[in-house]
Amino acid sequence: MKFLSLFLLSAALIFSSCSKGPQPIDFGRENCHHCKMLIADPKFGAEALSKTGKTFKYDAVECLILDLTGGGIEEEKMAGYYVIAFDKPAELIHVSEATFLISPNVPSPMGAYLSAFSSRASAEAMRQEKGGALYSWEEVRKKIAEK
Repeated sequence: MKFLSLFLLSAALIFSSCSKGPQPIDFGRENCHHCKMLIADPKFGAEALSKTGKTFKYDAVECLILDLTGGGIEEEKMAGYYVIAFDKPAELIHVSEATFLISPNVPSPMGAYLSAFSSRASAEAMRQEKGGALYSWEEVRKKIAEK
């Protein structure tokens, strides 16, 4: 009986340590998986989630993209990608839900002037105010990877 209890407790701890979704970024305490800089600005950031539940955190969307294209993480082992919504600081949203803005008037931590927004309308409002161009996830991946 004691063995069974110990086994069940161990199994519960192992399975609870694997996350099923994005984990909040601890701003000012965690470092970017790609560039190793401190993740400090709650309007920027990204996260990759592996199929095993491991999270890889980034200080900027461009670092996630560069890690994907440069082999820092293996795409076939990933379950999803999430970005911080500029218009909803510290909130991670799936990349498919985001609209991306590249504007020389909205600086980002790594200098790509790239920010993510929770809706196309919100991104368009910022584009109207600051200039720039809007992109989908696939479009912005290609644009950043080409630089």
